[in-house]
Amino acid sequence: MRKIISLLGKPCAGKGTRLRKFLEGKEDQYMIVSCGDVLRQEVEKETILGQQAKHYMDEGKLIPDYIIINLVLDQIRKAPEDISLILDGFPRTVEQAEAALECKMGITHVVNLVVSDAEAISRSDRDTAPAIERMKASGVEYLEIDSVF
Repeated sequence: MRKIISLLGKPCAGKGTRLRKFLEGKEDQYMIVSCGDVLRQEVEKETILGQQAKHYMDEGKLIPDYIIINLVLDQIRKAPEDISLILDGFPRTVEQAEAALECKMGITHVVNLVVSDAEAISRSDRDTAPAIERMKASGVEYLEIDSVF
């Protein structure tokens, strides 16, 4: 039976790490649907949804729920019926969750990786300064860009 698993958790909860461990030896049974990867592919292919998403991406804004919902629905429809799916980070909002239920996306399991705020901050607060200084010293072009839009 096909499974559609929603994998949730805050940034630095270990979703990618757990996913890799879970999939060891099962790579042919599961397809990962990562909204970020799918968005980039759709933008590159210049699909209608990709063009809509690009507008928001270029402005540094969050992609509206309706675009994310349609991207995920499209991925579910395209996937072979004998392959289970892991929806990495979907749904993220109540609107996306409601749509998943109303559209009968077929989500069979929800896995929420729980990590405390302190642990998430600890995992994300790796000191990159030494690596940055080493790269700057190598002579490569160095740019600093404010990531707040």
